[in-house]
Amino acid sequence: MLKKVLWFMFGTLLLAISLSVFVFLLMIMIIFKFVKGG
Repeated sequence: MLKKVLWFMFGTLLLAISLSVFVFLLMIMIIFKFVKGG
């Protein structure tokens, strides 16, 4: 039971980190496009 909860928390944390990294990279790409375009 405890192991399942720990795995769930770990998975949620991993998902949140990967999502924030993805958004961060996306923002960097958009900024680079604006810099090169302008």
